[in-house]
Amino acid sequence: MESATISPQPPQSDSLEAFPQKSMEPADIAVLVLYFLFVLAVGLWVGASLFASNVGSGHFIGLA
Repeated sequence: MESATISPQPPQSDSLEAFPQKSMEPADIAVLVLYFLFVLAVGLWVGASLFASNVGSGHFIGLA
């Protein structure tokens, strides 16, 4: 009869996690806030420009 040897499983280490750091640095938060404010400002600028120029969706469909 063969003797079955069972190798022990290696312990799972926390260093292999996808996101080992659970909290964000203040600099990371500042970058995110500035990015979203910039995107919001550009979006409002483009939207206001389109509204003020009275360009309708027909122009965009015709240009596409």
